[in-house]
Amino acid sequence: MNYSCQHAWIDVLLRFRTTPEAGWSLFSRLSATAGPSINANTESYYNTYRDTETRNVNSSNSFWPYCRASHFFYTSDNSRTEKFNNKCNFGFSTYIPKGIDFGIGNNREFWKRTHLFCKFRTGINFTSIPEFRSFTNDSLHHGLGLEVSW
Repeated sequence: MNYSCQHAWIDVLLRFRTTPEAGWSLFSRLSATAGPSINANTESYYNTYRDTETRNVNSSNSFWPYCRASHFFYTSDNSRTEKFNNKCNFGFSTYIPKGIDFGIGNNREFWKRTHLFCKFRTGINFTSIPEFRSFTNDSLHHGLGLEVSW
């Protein structure tokens, strides 16, 4: 089975940064995001397989005289897919990104607000699927990017 959806989430964060006026700085954030799902659906895959094994009993090997060669063949007899639309669910995530960034410029206003960054983010995600159950899992993200503060 495969469950998928799109989320319309609102993200709220509190940023901590060392010396933002300097070129290099370290940063961390306390962040939370939450919201409903859109286009939630589940796809179920059904397959029936048949396998065939052939053996060559007379095979010889100089290291092990009783070695046997085996070959397996798998064929799919029957397969089908069903797609179900799910009700709207609600998701929540909290995470703490940490990283380092570099301010690109000091002269012009736009470049003062522009930073290159490398971040590492750990988090906990909560998802409730009405037809099934609630899930809690952890996450680990990393990234490189360009950020413009407004």
